[in-house]
Amino acid sequence: MSVGATMPDSDYSAEHPGLQPIEWTSEGVAEHYDKAREVALQMLPRFTQIARTAAEQTDLIVQFSLKGLPATDGTLITMPLTPAFATMDPLNPCTCDNTFRCDYCLFVALLLHEAAHIVEGSTEQWSIHHLMEFIECFDEAVEAVEFVRPGFKAWFDDTLDNEFNSISQARRLIGDFHDSARTDEHLSEHPERWSLHGCLEHPFLLSAAINPAAPMLINALEDTRINRLMGTKRTALPKPLLNYILKSIGDTLGGEGWRKAPISMQVASAFAMKSEHNLDMTHALNSETVTLVMADPIVEQFLEREYASNPEVSAYMTVLAEYCYYTHRVFPRNRDGSYTDPDVQEARTGGVMKSGRDSDASGQLKPSQQKRDTESLEQTRRSVERQVRRELEQANMTPEERQHRAQSRVGGGQGRLRPGSMEERAVPGPTQMTTEGEEGYHEVADGRPSGTITSGEGNYPVLVMRPLLDASIDGPDMRELHPGLTWAVNLDAANRRRLQLLSGLQNSHEAEMMLRRAMGVNRRTANVPNLERGRLHGSKLARAPMGNRRVFRRVDKAAKRSYSVLIGVDLSGSTGASAPGGGEVIDRIVELAYRQAELLHKAGIPFAVVGHTGWSRDAFPHLNDADKATIRAVTGGQRSTTDLYLAKGFKEKWAEATQLAVCSWDACAKNLDGQTMKHYIRMLSKQRATDRLLLYYTDGQMPAEDGERQQVILETELKRAHAWAKRKHDRLKVIGVGYGCDDPKKYGLDTILVDSAAPVDEQVKQVVEGLAQRITDSINPHR
Repeated sequence: MSVGATMPDSDYSAEHPGLQPIEWTSEGVAEHYDKAREVALQMLPRFTQIARTAAEQTDLIVQFSLKGLPATDGTLITMPLTPAFATMDPLNPCTCDNTFRCDYCLFVALLLHEAAHIVEGSTEQWSIHHLMEFIECFDEAVEAVEFVRPGFKAWFDDTLDNEFNSISQARRLIGDFHDSARTDEHLSEHPERWSLHGCLEHPFLLSAAINPAAPMLINALEDTRINRLMGTKRTALPKPLLNYILKSIGDTLGGEGWRKAPISMQVASAFAMKSEHNLDMTHALNSETVTLVMADPIVEQFLEREYASNPEVSAYMTVLAEYCYYTHRVFPRNRDGSYTDPDVQEARTGGVMKSGRDSDASGQLKPSQQKRDTESLEQTRRSVERQVRRELEQANMTPEERQHRAQSRVGGGQGRLRPGSMEERAVPGPTQMTTEGEEGYHEVADGRPSGTITSGEGNYPVLVMRPLLDASIDGPDMRELHPGLTWAVNLDAANRRRLQLLSGLQNSHEAEMMLRRAMGVNRRTANVPNLERGRLHGSKLARAPMGNRRVFRRVDKAAKRSYSVLIGVDLSGSTGASAPGGGEVIDRIVELAYRQAELLHKAGIPFAVVGHTGWSRDAFPHLNDADKATIRAVTGGQRSTTDLYLAKGFKEKWAEATQLAVCSWDACAKNLDGQTMKHYIRMLSKQRATDRLLLYYTDGQMPAEDGERQQVILETELKRAHAWAKRKHDRLKVIGVGYGCDDPKKYGLDTILVDSAAPVDEQVKQVVEGLAQRITDSINPHR
């Protein structure tokens, strides 16, 4: 969602309504650009590392352009090559003493903003699930307006009274998907293969077909959403932007800045300032219309709302754009080449009204201003559509085609600088590495596994390790890091445990069938009686003569569901305690996770298996210089990390290698549930399925280390998960599996209690029965 359209009649971008055009301190003469290019290439490794760490994507490419705005398509970040680089020292570029007021700090903030678009899902290509969520939130937004402003819904439905409008197309496509999924089992298990087309491929196309200002509002509130999330982790994002914005407000108070923009742009900038920084722009903008719009209770309600996803932002801002036109005649539209209002058609296009009296006696934007805004917004809409089409074309490219595209944008009159040889020597480039970003792990070209490390939150960077199967490693310590950020697997010991686990799986047929029935696609229909409308219910007709109208029923037809499951296993030091019946708790928990993985594998359900703990390392005797440099760059010298042992990714096969990785696990050290839960939810949220389940195995003490900080993170993430679990089409549910404890219940988690004194087969049955019951309840809510 990085479209750099510019508002006509002004220098302002429809992509960043909250920012004036960036003014750099150096003048743009040819000598400055020559020097700037030289310095920028020297600093490119630094910027690339910042972007990759923030975006949690190690093959992300950063490049410069001589023109344009910061933008990203999810694989490539393009930043402006400004003359300000000419005055920077590549070794010490910050000149403001960390007060976030220099050009370098502002540039880093813009870079982090683009990375936030990637890591928070703005650049994801839309699927049928995104469209379903959009329509669900769209209906919620319309009802919210109707509750305060009766009559809006009827007016809105009347304006959309066209079977070819984008909302009707979306509803039809969703209906077609459900109809096809009922008869096509392959489609029900892989809904991502249902392709969108036309204006439904992108939120900007979908919303712009209703109101041309909607993409601008979506950008404003989406920027707020991602900046808030990224800003909690990196102060280098919000502080420079706020400093620049305060300077821009000073320009506006002096009669410059935003005051010269069309009224729609002024309103959008006021939305951005209020939602992200809680700044009131009405006095600075000196516009009656802006003041009236910002005082509207619906506008206040929509701007104060905390949005959880891009489809939710898109839906609410589309409705808000139409509501502002309905009430204040702001964000006017010119459909089919004709003006909606005859007075606007006959009016002359107005300029900036210095008096600020741009609303009429009814409190609506004057026709002359509407005409000016209509023409500007239509040009912006066409520019947005062209850019989005280019983005969609790029999204369908193969990795090789994307790489070729990035490398071909060198010189040739296009004014771009790609990451050249200087950058590639310092940071692995796209030719050396491919990524499977939704799972948080990577694999180098020769097939060896490779882990990742990200800054995470707080004092514990997140280290995601991959298994290194090597028979030559004798008695390895799984806490030690090996090349590629891996942990070593002792094949002999892992094989012995694996054979022991496999020998006890012959009695799992009952559990397997139970899980298959729960996750089966052919659930029975649900009969909902005692309704006042619907189908006549024969056995209730005797009520009619008595005046009781509840003689109807509704039959809810079977709906296909698809699943992704993440099995998260506690490997903290407490699991090294003795278990009832002999052995250690870690042995029992690993066996439960292993058997659960076997059941999911037989049921054909995509799943991942990850172990979690934490550790402090003083030295890295097995790592190469590149790995050590990566760790130093991310951790800043911190010793402790949140360790995730990724044994199997969602797209990997449940085969000998992944099984041995699980069997190599042992009790380690720390329990950092906040960071762990956040990373698990992020991994699972990238999976395309109607139902995503996180089975969080623990033996208690949540969290055991860094308690105050981890507890805040844990509570925040679980609050998001609780809201996510209530969705209809892309639910995410966290289920605690308490081994001899009920600690997850303290955080409001739905918890399956496992009796630690019971035989293993009984424990497996307890987990499967609990999981099956929760799945059945979620897909049959009326039963």
